[in-house]
Amino acid sequence: MAMAMMTGCQPPEPLPEDLDGLIHFVWSSWDSGESSALAESIGSLNEAVGADELLSVYKGSLSPLSLEQAQLVGVQEDPSSAQGLFVAREFDCDIARLEEVLIAVEQDELYPDSYDAYSRQYTSSLSDWEADETDRLTWSVEYETSLLGSSYSTQVEGGLRRVQGIQSDVVECDTALIGRFAMTEPAEFETGSNQELLLNFQVEIFYERTSGTITHLYGMWQQANLGAGLSTDDEGVQTIILNNMASWDDQTEELCRELR
Repeated sequence: MAMAMMTGCQPPEPLPEDLDGLIHFVWSSWDSGESSALAESIGSLNEAVGADELLSVYKGSLSPLSLEQAQLVGVQEDPSSAQGLFVAREFDCDIARLEEVLIAVEQDELYPDSYDAYSRQYTSSLSDWEADETDRLTWSVEYETSLLGSSYSTQVEGGLRRVQGIQSDVVECDTALIGRFAMTEPAEFETGSNQELLLNFQVEIFYERTSGTITHLYGMWQQANLGAGLSTDDEGVQTIILNNMASWDDQTEELCRELR
């Protein structure tokens, strides 16, 4: 008991000050991090990306995940070759309608150009999440899609975490949603393909900065070989990935309009 009391009196570790460090912090804190620290990190991220003046898409790179960070989601492969990319942007929606979109199991119907097949199974209680009795909702996804004309299938594990207690000058609605997702094994491509999708990790942060406007912070680490000597190490490929990350919000914005 004495040790527990001593541990409880220790001050929390200070948050990183830079955007890259903050994104890594959110990734590592998704499971067991204190809500107060995650809420503080969202305020710091809001400032780091200049969200008060975010008039266009903010893009950049991220440093690699560590092996320890990959192991948090059950991946044992060295993630140092997975290219880190980051996008911040805003789109019209509110947090309640956005949540409807994010938890829907029919993602292939909502985003028909993204999937050839899609199946989601919840691994925690959806009813507890909807009743606000838990701040976590987890799921497992199997999907099929194509990359430069080659079909592949893969499995992704992840989910959402609700975070509250964010500074009132940062958010309109005191709820942020943090998603963390990882491909558990390399994707399986159709026979004859020379393409590879070896690693994929994603962390997403959504909050309603002003009424009806969502700020979306989106980090991805990916290792892929696309054939013809192209890979995620190439700047042109990174640009395409960044543009695709940003365009997801355009589709989500339209879905939010339909839900009104």
